[in-house]
Formats: sequence, structure tokens, C-alpha cells
Amino acid sequence: MTRSADTRRGRLGRTISSWWTGYEVEEAWSALHAAQEALVAVQDEATLRTQLSDLEAGIDSNLASDPRTKPFKDSLAAIRRKSTITTADRETIRGIRMVVNATSDAAHRDVRSFRNAITVIGAVLGLVALGIASIAATDRHLQGVFDVQNMSSGRWMGFELLLIGALAGLTGLLLSLKKFSDFQSSYSLTLAQAFVKGAAGAAAALLGILLVQSGLINSLSTTDRLWLYGYAVLFGSSQQLVTRLADQKATTVLDAARSHNDPATTGDGTSNGG
Repeated sequence: MTRSADTRRGRLGRTISSWWTGYEVEEAWSALHAAQEALVAVQDEATLRTQLSDLEAGIDSNLASDPRTKPFKDSLAAIRRKSTITTADRETIRGIRMVVNATSDAAHRDVRSFRNAITVIGAVLGLVALGIASIAATDRHLQGVFDVQNMSSGRWMGFELLLIGALAGLTGLLLSLKKFSDFQSSYSLTLAQAFVKGAAGAAAALLGILLVQSGLINSLSTTDRLWLYGYAVLFGSSQQLVTRLADQKATTVLDAARSHNDPATTGDGTSNGG
């Protein structure tokens, strides 16, 4: 029984490690790209010619602003005009494909790195919010901050406000969901975005209400429970002012990772990873 539990824990640990490092996904794509490059030397000429258009699409999508774009496309155009593809031409094609594949792989690693970064930020914000709510559940002085008219105790109010703030934060995801739904990545960036927005909303709600109740924000006041709930929604939604920067960065890394020539690319140009 113990050995079985250890095996499950070990398998879970490897799954989490693979998800965090992207090892299995990136190794698989690296192997697939290596196979594509090796096949250039042995494929029959007719098959190789049919792949030149796909390779040009890969240049456009992965090397859009790269100064090598025009020389690469000119080389492929010259090869296409030839009646026979020589060994030297195959080496040229292989070299271009290697550059395109390397750029695509680097872009996907950037997606993973960004996902990991915002996951850590979300975890820190979530722990801050949970810490405040947990302390409020046991500390009478902090409970007093959440006491308002018609409430005898704010013991569990911290957790209620945390939940409301998290839900308000998640509504911000709706503003950018379309951008992320176009890219079904193995790195689950949309899930990480939802996590950080919810955690940021929860932390903003509790910290904002603490500022209001402490009197530091004199223009706002609370008279009953509904006021606290309303402020939790207000502050929880305000996280969008900060996380919109993360949304913009997400759009940038996703645009760089979208590849139109990889096998995982669907008909509408979206990619499923790699």
C-alpha cells in the first residue's frame, strides 16, 4: 500500500515537473522538428516541392521582422524555378527549416516562462489574501476592521470578501478571453491568467477594504454589510488596471508562438502547441 502511494506521489511529482518545465512537450516538438529537417535530405523531389509553400508560410509567421526573411524567401523562389533540386538546394532548405523551427521553439518556451511567472505572482497574491482572511478569523483586532453596523462579528467576513473579490477579478478575464481562446496551448496560459486575476481580485478586495475601514481613504465609508460587499466587487474588479499589462504581454508572446506551418496548426491558423 505504501509503495503504491509512493508510486502515485512520484507520478504526480513528475507530472507537475513536466507541466512546469515543459520538458515532455518541448522534447517531443524538438524531436519532430529534427525529423522534419532530416527528411529534407531523403524525400523525393515532388514531395519536397510541395513543402516549399509551407516553409514560406513558416518564414512569414515565425520570422516576420527578421532580416533573413527576404533572403530565405528569395532562395526558396530560386529553388522552385529550377527543374531539379540539387543536394546543395536541399541543404539550403534544411538550413532555413532549422532556423524556422528554432524560432518557433523559442517562442513556445517564452509562452511557458510567462505562464510560470504569472502563476507565481498569482500564488503570492492568493497567499496574501488567504493570510489576511485567516488572521481575521482568529484575531479580534482585525475582526474589528470588518465590523460594521448590523454585524456582531467579522470573523468569517474576510473569507466572504475574499471570494467576492476573486469572482470580481475573474470577470476581467472575459475582456481578454477571446484573445487566448484562439490559441489552445499545452501550456494552459488561459488557466494561469484566470488564476492570477482571481488572486489579484481577492487581494485587492481585502486590502482595499482595510484601507477604507482604517480611514486612510476618507472619501469612502461603510454603513452595513452590503457596503462591504460592494467595495469588494469594486476593488476586486480594479485588478484589471494592473493585470491588463499581463494581458498585453500574453498577447505578444502568443502572437510570436502562433505558427502556420507546424503540423499542430489547425485550418484557421491556430496552434495546439509545439
